[in-house]
Amino acid sequence: LAYWTSKLREKYGDDYVIKPEGVVDNLATASSVTNMMLEDVLMYALKQLNPYTAEGEWQDYLYSLIGLERRYADFTVVQRTVSGTAGLRCEKGSIRFKNKATDDIFELNSDCLIDTDGTCKASFTAIELGGIDLPSEALLEIIDAPEGVTGVYYVEGDTINIGDDYEDDEEFRIRWQQNQSIANSATSGGVE
Repeated sequence: LAYWTSKLREKYGDDYVIKPEGVVDNLATASSVTNMMLEDVLMYALKQLNPYTAEGEWQDYLYSLIGLERRYADFTVVQRTVSGTAGLRCEKGSIRFKNKATDDIFELNSDCLIDTDGTCKASFTAIELGGIDLPSEALLEIIDAPEGVTGVYYVEGDTINIGDDYEDDEEFRIRWQQNQSIANSATSGGVE
């Protein structure tokens, strides 16, 4: 508005002040607001086109130009021993248990057949994405299971593959800075 005030004073005199009425006053106010909105859009675009400040899908696209992809979250997969009636076949998804301490839920991710000794090794996937730990000493509570399943528990040798958490913008930026040399370019990490 200061710009328009000084321009309009050239025409209407040194004591001119933009008021909330009048055609010229409304045009000056509206054009100032439009100009500020355009500046905001330009600043946003400049931020997103800079590999040091880009976020979200803008950052994904810029870094993909040099072959760098964001690490998305995946699921934790654990192996546990299921006990129950010998010969019982448990179908995928039919057994669900939770860690009593954290309430993290795991679901049977493939069919399993209980052996003659009343046990079978089974693989379970966390129902939530990310790095969910299931310690060997965790107390497990069965939520759903076919009739004949008596327990799910840890036995020495049961494995766990802890999932990855979603790589946020800052972590992705740090990894980009560490991998800029793969771009073989003098530009900002290969993003020109």
